[in-house]
Amino acid sequence: MSERSSTASLALNWMDRALIAQTYEGRPMTTHHVVDVEAPFDRALLSEALSLLIASVPALRSFVRESPLRVARFAAPSPSTSPHRIITWSDVALDLGPSGWLLRAFDLSSEAPLRVLHAPRRGGGYQLVFTLHHSVTDGVGAVALLDALLSRYRALDGEPAPAPAPFSPSRASLLRLLSRKGARLTAALLAANLGSAGRFGDRRAALLERVDARAEGMHCLVLDLDAEEWSRLHDRAEALGVTRNDLMLGTFLRAAASWRRDEGMPEETFRALVPVDLRSELGVGRSLQNHLGVIEADFTPTEVDDTSLLARVSERLRAGRSPERALATPVAIALLGALLPPFALRWFFRWLDGRPSSFMYSFLFSQIRLPEGLRFPASVRARRVYCLSGLPRQPGIGLTVTASSGGVTAALAYGVPRLSDEGARRLMERWVVALGDA
Repeated sequence: MSERSSTASLALNWMDRALIAQTYEGRPMTTHHVVDVEAPFDRALLSEALSLLIASVPALRSFVRESPLRVARFAAPSPSTSPHRIITWSDVALDLGPSGWLLRAFDLSSEAPLRVLHAPRRGGGYQLVFTLHHSVTDGVGAVALLDALLSRYRALDGEPAPAPAPFSPSRASLLRLLSRKGARLTAALLAANLGSAGRFGDRRAALLERVDARAEGMHCLVLDLDAEEWSRLHDRAEALGVTRNDLMLGTFLRAAASWRRDEGMPEETFRALVPVDLRSELGVGRSLQNHLGVIEADFTPTEVDDTSLLARVSERLRAGRSPERALATPVAIALLGALLPPFALRWFFRWLDGRPSSFMYSFLFSQIRLPEGLRFPASVRARRVYCLSGLPRQPGIGLTVTASSGGVTAALAYGVPRLSDEGARRLMERWVVALGDA
C-alpha cells in the first residue's frame, strides 16, 4: 500500500497510539477470536463475507505511517485489499500455538491489520481464527466485528440475518470527559497516578517457571464449562454475595497460589491486571478503537488463603471500576503520548516491560460476554468461541473467559518456554479443583 492510494485519514485515540507504540519484536499486540465448528465454512461464501466486511470498515484495510513526531492511520481503497491476502486456508490440522500463528506480527506499514485462518482441528472439526492488531479495537469491538462477519456469511448462505448495524465514529475525548466531570475528578486522577507511580518497580508473584527466559512462542490451553456448571457457579456466587466474575478470579488466585507452592516458589503478593470497558463513561456507542481502562488489584498470600478472599476480590474490582481508578491509566497514557514522540514512547514501553529488576503483574484476567444477538451459521454447527491476546513479558500469561448462553470457555495463553505446556496444564488442573470447591 502507498499513501498515494490512501483515501482517508482515520482517527487514532490515546490508547490506539499506545498499542502501536507497544508493538515490537516479541510483542505483536494481537487479539485472536477462535470459533470451533464441526463443519467447514464454504470458501467462496467466507471470502465474499470478508470482502463485504472490509469494504464497510475502513480500519480493516488501513496502514500506519510513523514519522519522528507523529503516527497516523490511513484507509486504503476497498479494491486494493483482497480477501485472498487476508485469509489463510489450511488443509492440514494444526494447533494454534505450535503453528506460530499466535505470535506472528503485523507489519502495520504495509499490510492490513486483520488476518483470518481456516483450518482443521487436531481433535476433529475446524477452526476459524479472527486475528486483529489490537490498535484497531478492543475486545468489545473485536466481538462486534466477528459478529458482523458471521452475519454477512449467514445472509450469503441463505439464512435470515439482519444487516449489521454500522460502526459509528468514536469521538471519545478524555479532555471532554474531564471537563464535564470537573476539577475534582482531574485532581483525583493525577493523585492516583502519582501515588501509584512506584508500582513499576514492584516485584509481584509470577506464574512462570522461567521468568527471565525469552518467549519463543505463544501457546494456549482451553477449558470448557458447560451450561449446568456455569449456572451452578452463578448460584454459588449469588449465595456468597459476589459476582460470577469475582468467583472466577478468586478461585484462579487460589489455584495460582497452590501452583506456586507446589513449584517451590516463595510467597509473594499477586497483582491481577483486569481490563475495563469505558464506553459508557466516555459516551461511546457501537464503535471501534480502544476504550479501555485497567484495574490493578493486589492480593497478599495471607489474603489469598483467607476465607474472605472472594469478598475482597469483589470489593477491589468494584473500587477499581470507579472513574478515578479506571481512568487513571488512560489519562497517564494520554499524557505520555502528548509529551513523547512515537519513537520515545515505544522505547519507554519496551524499557518498562523488559527491566529484569521488576515484575509488575502476575497475570491478565479478562471476561468477554458474547452479545445476545450473535448467531453462528447453522451449516457449520458451532461448538464454542474463545479469545486470546498477545502478551507482554510482564505478565507473560493471561486467562480470558468467554461467556455465551450455552456455557463458558476459558483460554489460558502463555509464552513458552517461560511456562511449559505441562506447567500450564498443572495450573489449569488446580483451577478446576478450586472451581469445584467454590
